[in-house]
Amino acid sequence: FPPIGSQGQYGTCVSWAVAYNTKTALSGIQRNLTTSDLTSPQNQFSPKDMFTSIPDQEKGQNCDGTNFGFALDVLQNRGVATMATVPYDNLGNCSQSLLDPSWATEAANYKIKYWRRIDPTATSIKQNISNNIPVILGAKLADNFMNWGDDNVISSHSFFDPTNQHGYHAMVIAGYDDNKGPNGAFRVINSWDVDWGDRGYIWVDYNFLINCDEVHNYLLLIDFL
Repeated sequence: FPPIGSQGQYGTCVSWAVAYNTKTALSGIQRNLTTSDLTSPQNQFSPKDMFTSIPDQEKGQNCDGTNFGFALDVLQNRGVATMATVPYDNLGNCSQSLLDPSWATEAANYKIKYWRRIDPTATSIKQNISNNIPVILGAKLADNFMNWGDDNVISSHSFFDPTNQHGYHAMVIAGYDDNKGPNGAFRVINSWDVDWGDRGYIWVDYNFLINCDEVHNYLLLIDFL
């Protein structure tokens, strides 16, 4: 995976999960790139390009949120440009009118063949990860997640305080460890910079993630191009 990134004040978590983390990882695996190689913007994929490319009626104003399906359809049909071409800065209001034609030209070289949902089970998630296929996750976040700051396993949620609730949030399940915590845990990548969680990651208990009512999406991305 590329280095932990930061979506900043914008609701662009879906494009960070889909483009920056997942597409970058899949491309790196396909091209036999090293972790060091993935520190280069030329080998990373741009959350700004992806989010801006999503039709305006399918995302919130001022870069405020979208759904997985819209982002994945962009990746399948249009592709996504690199961070070298479209850095994550000067986002503006993320309207499609801000797209540069040169972005689409590059993006056409970086598509996926298809994507699909997977069964919401620990076995299914682990099978895909073991085959080098990251799993994109959507979840409704509670207070303890918002303020997490170590490498312990999160296995329960505190109350949902409307004044401190992030709402639904996109992340990537990048790994797992059957010996982490009492039940085993998934390694999840966030886009809130390295000061959050365990240097930008969090361990989530298998049972908690699978059974938690606030988890609402498991998505599998397969790249054959």
